[in-house]
Amino acid sequence: QGATDGFCSVFLYAPAGSTMKFTLWGGTNRRDATNFFEEAGAFGRANFGRFEGMVDEATDTILLALEIEEAHQDVVARVAHPIVVPGDRRTQSQIEGALPRAVESVVKMHRAPGKPVSA
Repeated sequence: QGATDGFCSVFLYAPAGSTMKFTLWGGTNRRDATNFFEEAGAFGRANFGRFEGMVDEATDTILLALEIEEAHQDVVARVAHPIVVPGDRRTQSQIEGALPRAVESVVKMHRAPGKPVSA
């Protein structure tokens, strides 16, 4: 479904497993959102705002902004094993890559506006 004539749409694309809390701006229009992306895809608003109200007449431009308050991605990975060759002594579950639990990893990023990034 497209936008109504005279309106524009704004969408944000993210990979599967992502959770984001963010604000989208287009001209003077503002939309706060929180979304979990179960699958890779786009999230946003059709009919985000009237196109003519977003255009800066002096510069003939549209200012779009994205402020991310919080973002993280949950990823589950399998460990890959070497190809089976004659004489391989691994068990069937080792060959198939069966694990007692998922390989887990967490990456957290934080940025405070106006605060220098420490090395």
